[in-house]
Amino acid sequence: DARIVAEIPAGGLVFKDTINLQAIPDPKVPGVTIYQSDFAKSGFDKLRSGDFFSDPGASGLSCVSNGKVVVPPGLSTDKAGEEIFAEGKALFGKTLKVKRIYDKDGNNLIYVVFTERLNKDDDKNNSRFKSQVCAVHANG
Repeated sequence: DARIVAEIPAGGLVFKDTINLQAIPDPKVPGVTIYQSDFAKSGFDKLRSGDFFSDPGASGLSCVSNGKVVVPPGLSTDKAGEEIFAEGKALFGKTLKVKRIYDKDGNNLIYVVFTERLNKDDDKNNSRFKSQVCAVHANG
């Protein structure tokens, strides 16, 4: 259950782009909150570019522990990670995702944000090659 923490006006004189900041609690690991920032183009910019149903796929990521972090029994150790958040960024085929990877040897929870696309030809800003990572040590 992501919640909006901030909506920061960015570039533009009248029609402002926005940086959105969300808090995303890890649904399986109590005590961990992921903060994800995302960029939204203004309606005017979308109209001008002819791409009204799409936002950029760039995103930032940070994570914190809000107390004791205990890895629950049976938490996925799959190297592909477990999806904890997904949000559509276009009408078709572009999704921003946050996945959790558990590094059992280091006892760390690693979170990565990236954009997944169905059509790899429609990637003007190469956002499919961008990702952000943060980690929290399980201390419980």
